[in-house]
Amino acid sequence: MKATNLLIKESRVDGNVPVPSDENFFRYTQNCTAFRRIRKYPDKPYSREEKNYPVAYTITTHKEVAQVERLLRAIYQPQNIYCIHPDKKSPLAYQQAIRSLASCFDNVFIVSKIESVQYAGYTRLQADINCMADLLEKPVRWKYVMNLCGQDFPLKTNLEIIRQLKAYKGHNDINGIIPPSYIRGRTRIHHTINEKGRLIPTKKKKTPPPYNFTIYFGNAYYAASRAFVDYVINDQRAIDLLKWSEDHGVP
Repeated sequence: MKATNLLIKESRVDGNVPVPSDENFFRYTQNCTAFRRIRKYPDKPYSREEKNYPVAYTITTHKEVAQVERLLRAIYQPQNIYCIHPDKKSPLAYQQAIRSLASCFDNVFIVSKIESVQYAGYTRLQADINCMADLLEKPVRWKYVMNLCGQDFPLKTNLEIIRQLKAYKGHNDINGIIPPSYIRGRTRIHHTINEKGRLIPTKKKKTPPPYNFTIYFGNAYYAASRAFVDYVINDQRAIDLLKWSEDHGVP
């Protein structure tokens, strides 16, 4: 650990660890065959168990394609499938580089509908929903989907991950508790987005949730079964709940 910290400290420039620019990264991915070879992307599953248990990922990202690629390289397996959601607000050089990266793989794609993501707003949730809808349309029969951001990084191998997913026996890893009093206002009052793109609570009260649903508070990141994703995208109750959530704080 000390050696790693020292290496990072010595590599910093003006306090930051340098990564290739989006423009440079775009050039790296113009020859996909060379790029995949140099970056040592696997071209076949590491084991039969992994081959028979494909996993889906969504990656919501907005900056530094080189860092996103390091994440992709760490979780990449040819039997898996990956949906990338680049923020619509990101610069053109970033948009070009992330699309060029995705084009180098048959199982990596850019989401069909891109949102201008407002942190803590509904568009952050919608970005995941858009990828979920696209993933259901793909021929890969993935078992679970996990959502990531561009600054995440795995601590386990693909085999370790799928064995954990198998242990869920079809259940989801989506934690939740009854909301504490100090955050109940997130779902009880109307929120708006101001001219600076910030989420602002108002004094306008919301209607109760549809279908007498109980609203829970939890983490934004999850492992969701394919059956759950199908419910989210296609069940009218879920569609109505998502619509009701559009003016929440941190929906």
